[in-house]
Amino acid sequence: ELYFFVEMKVPIEDGKELVSVGDITYWPDGPAICLFFGPTPISRNAEIRAYSPVSVIGRLDAGYAEILEKVKDGDQVTMAELTKGGA
Repeated sequence: ELYFFVEMKVPIEDGKELVSVGDITYWPDGPAICLFFGPTPISRNAEIRAYSPVSVIGRLDAGYAEILEKVKDGDQVTMAELTKGGA
């Protein structure tokens, strides 16, 4: 997973700990935005498990999960909303 802290604090909505590849989530305990692209340090077997409940707020476009696997600590990541139909 890749996460970055944010300055907003909102209540959790439909919180869950098990997520899917490509889920973009809000983690209120951070608070942070988390991008899930594979098993996390606390995952069991092939599941993708958040540290604590998160709210799913979006999905990564196809192919981005593989790109995020190459991001290293300290790399700059830019997020932008895409309109319907992609960029």
